[in-house]
Amino acid sequence: MAGRRDLKTTRWTATRRSILDRDGRECQIGGPRCQGVATEVDHIVPASHGGDDSPGNLRAACKPCNSAAGARLRNRAGFSEPRS
Repeated sequence: MAGRRDLKTTRWTATRRSILDRDGRECQIGGPRCQGVATEVDHIVPASHGGDDSPGNLRAACKPCNSAAGARLRNRAGFSEPRS
């Protein structure tokens, strides 16, 4: 079973690198706290809503924008934001 997990991790690492390169390592979300430089990959349609890991469903994102995208999705699903 560990071999299967390693293969999935290797595939995701290659996919992530490919998406960051494709998007020039520039954040494709551009939210209010955007840092500009993408270090993460965001699912446009989340896997929990039927999205997949295909390149057309992935975009480069900076950490603040990617975190905010997840927060917006949780709010739409009826979850409240955690209090600081």
